[in-house]
Amino acid sequence: MADVTRNPLPQFVTSLPAGYDGQEVFFQSTTAGTGGGSTNTMADVGAVWRLRYRSAATGSYKWEFVGGSALYNAVDTSQSLTAGSGYQNLATVGPIITAPVAGVYNVQLSCLTQDSAGSNGTGVSVNDAAPATDLLFTATFVGFSSPLSALGEVTLTSGQTARIKYERNSTSTWSKRRLRITPIRVG
Repeated sequence: MADVTRNPLPQFVTSLPAGYDGQEVFFQSTTAGTGGGSTNTMADVGAVWRLRYRSAATGSYKWEFVGGSALYNAVDTSQSLTAGSGYQNLATVGPIITAPVAGVYNVQLSCLTQDSAGSNGTGVSVNDAAPATDLLFTATFVGFSSPLSALGEVTLTSGQTARIKYERNSTSTWSKRRLRITPIRVG
């Protein structure tokens, strides 16, 4: 049962306290990149997370997400890959979001994609590495733009980035690229 005498209302914090069972906080990072892009902070974009501490939570992340805003970034520019192999950044990198605190996050990507030969890959990368197998999404549309939307789960440490990377089959084009992350458990 929550100890309401120690914390009658959630406190507003910019870093997570040690925590006790049932404690709730409103968390908002003031670190650049945590609101999406390279400079936005959670405070800049008005994103706030309500978190509740639960010592019995599995693993090392004890602050569970109760509600609040997803972190979001978008790149509308239409850009293509015509050479190279493996997952790459486009000329305008991203979208990209920096994790404000270590934890497990739901990650969602969406974009319009087009390929002249039939398939291309899109994936979520951690710290610019190749996307993990469970975060790869393939589109198989030839000659026209078609929407791609996918949801996965990623573990990030504080300051690590989540970004979308791209793999071409022949000439592949992406536009209206979106990335959204929401915490599951952090700490």
